[in-house]
This record gives sequence, structure tokens and C-alpha cells, in this order.
Amino acid sequence: MTDYKQLREAIDKKLSTDPEFRTIVKHINGGRATFIDTERYAQITAHAVSRELSAEVLDLSDREGITTQILRDSYEDINATCARVQRAMDEKAGIHIRPQQENFPAERVQQFTHSLVDPTVEDSVIKRRARAGSDTIVKSAHDDFIRKNATFRNDAGLTCYIIREGTNCCEWCSSVAGKYSFGTQPDGIFRRHDNCDCTIIYDGQVLRGKRNADGSRSKTWEEVPDAASSYNPTVLSPEEAERLQAKNQPKILTNSVNGGKLRVSGATSGALNPDSDRANKHAEQYYESVRKMQTDVKHIAENTGYSEDTIQSIKDFIFNEKHDLGDRYDYFDPDYKMAQSWQRLIDGKNILPHDLTLIKHEEMEKELMSRGYSQAEAHLITTKKYNYEKEAREYYDKINRNSKE
Repeated sequence: MTDYKQLREAIDKKLSTDPEFRTIVKHINGGRATFIDTERYAQITAHAVSRELSAEVLDLSDREGITTQILRDSYEDINATCARVQRAMDEKAGIHIRPQQENFPAERVQQFTHSLVDPTVEDSVIKRRARAGSDTIVKSAHDDFIRKNATFRNDAGLTCYIIREGTNCCEWCSSVAGKYSFGTQPDGIFRRHDNCDCTIIYDGQVLRGKRNADGSRSKTWEEVPDAASSYNPTVLSPEEAERLQAKNQPKILTNSVNGGKLRVSGATSGALNPDSDRANKHAEQYYESVRKMQTDVKHIAENTGYSEDTIQSIKDFIFNEKHDLGDRYDYFDPDYKMAQSWQRLIDGKNILPHDLTLIKHEEMEKELMSRGYSQAEAHLITTKKYNYEKEAREYYDKINRNSKE
């Protein structure tokens, strides 16, 4: 069995022998580091923790306890390192603001570590969870520090810019990359998916005066119009970023029923908005009902020509299984469109093209995740071939337009 000390030593050895990590530490010790260095410090730490944890997770003497302590060690170390670099940069700029420390995300870590003792999944899944989940959580220590201090300094009178750069990353990360004055950055700019190595930092060395009670600012410091940055990515407007984020957001499924049927007034005409609170409530009910259904798999197999094993696998994937969703381990969220598709597939009447696309999409996404892709990655890849969301959205948009004519 592997104890905390053994795992800690393995991680420390990995870090101490990494030449890039050692160079970054020298920059930090010499007072020459920036947040670009601390971002890389966090990434290398995350990779070391995730690889060693994944290798040893099945043999840990206290899987939840040891994992929690390792993550706490890394979180506190990265926060302290960022604070140290912040103080050094502030000293050079003549700024005297204490760096803010973010609290350890205990609840999030508890959900993650609990998923590592799930007796219903195979060992290979536990190892994959250990690697992907710990990697993301350790990187988030840097993101949390950046977010908290950028917010604090903006309120204190600093001109702050949030900067995100993705290199060979996914379409969504590319869509939110840019340099934004604080407050104009797109929602979710601090969000990461599994295996995401985007650089997320802030530039807050330009003071513009403390805010007075009447909303004006004193001229305690000289106002400089542009913060320096080594990045020159395309800057999206908030509106453009919001549209792109919504377009590329990994799917959020939602859960549920009344005797196996989703009875919705106006569902036949399609007048019900699939994003409304009413639709979401029905979806939740329907997902719960599907989990109790005994004959839906048989009927769908008969109505589509797929084997019962395939349909059962897809049902488990959508409704019955919890997944590593990056920020939590949970069921997919319930979705009204998918609930309607599942019911039409059961009934075998008026099956629509996008209902069949749903089967193809979920089958491919499940396969990709079984090969090690994160849910976000698998969904993005699958959507390029089987875009269920687009087809379903077009269907509901059309019937809602027709209902208003």
C-alpha cells in the first residue's frame, strides 16, 4: 500500500528533476518571475500530481484522505508562490497592496475524491478520473488566485486586464482567448476543461487612483492608458464572446415523467419553449422516470433496428451514469429536447431525424470517453459529425415560428 509520504516524495522528485520547473523556481527566487511563470509553475505541478496520483490511486492506503491532502498541498503552494511573485512585481512598481489568498475548494475536492472510491466502475476509470480531475483542480489554484486578486485590485483602483491565451487548444478556448479590461471579459473565461493548458493571467500594474465616495478617483497615481502585455490575441467584444461561448459550450444534459410519458400542453405543436423553466421541470421529471422504465430499451431497439445492448448502453450513458464533468462528478443535467426524442423513439411514431441523430451522437461520445477523452472533448468532436443540438434547435425554432403565424 502507498501512504501519503511515499506519494508526496514521488511528486516532489518528479518536480525537482524537471529542468523547466527548476528554471522557473530560480526566476521566482531571483525576483524575476511574472504570472506567465507562475501559470507554468502550476501546470507542471498539476501534471506531476495527476500522473503520480493516477499511477498510485488504486494502492493508496486512504484514497480519499491522501488525495485531499496532496491537492491541498498543491493548492496552498501555488497560492503562496503567486503571492510571492505578486509582491515582487508590486515592489518594483511601487504598489503596496497585500495579495489575496483564495480558500481551498474543500467541497469540490470532496466530490472529486469520493468519485475515486466508486465501487461500480472499473479500475481504469478510477485511474482516468484521478488523472483528469486532479490536473484540473491543481491548475484551478492559479486561476482562483488570478480571479480573486484581479477583482480585489480593480476595486482598489488598479486598471486590470484579464488575459487568456490558448495554444493548440479547443474551439471554445480559442473563442474566449483575448485581452479584456476587467469587467468586459466573457463569462467562463476562468473555466477549464480536462487537459486544458491555457494561460490565464491578469495585468494589474497600472494604477488609476483610489475611488472616492462620489465615484470619482483621486490622482494618487499617474493614469496610464494601456497595460503592458506580451500577448496579442484577437480581442472579442463581450457580445461576440457570449455568442461563441454559447455555441461551443459543452452540452449540458438535463434529467426525467408521468407514467413513462412526458405530458406537456402544447408539446404537439411545439409551442413550448425547450429552454423554459416549465420545460426544464418536465425534463427533470422525465429523466427520473426513464431511470425506472423497464421496456423503453426493448421498444427503441425494435423501432430503430439497433440492438438492445446498444440502446441499453446509450440509456445508461445519458440517464443512469454519473460522469466526470470537469467541475464536478455528476449525472448529466436533464434536457427537454432529449426527453422528447427519447419518448418518440419509445413510441415509434413520428420519429424525427434528429431523434436518430441523438443515438448516433451519444454512441460516439460514449466511445470517445471510454478511450480517455474528457466529456467536453468528446462532445466537441462528436458534434462535428452528429450535431444533435443544432438539428433539435432548428426543429423547435421552426415549429415555434409556425405556431406564431
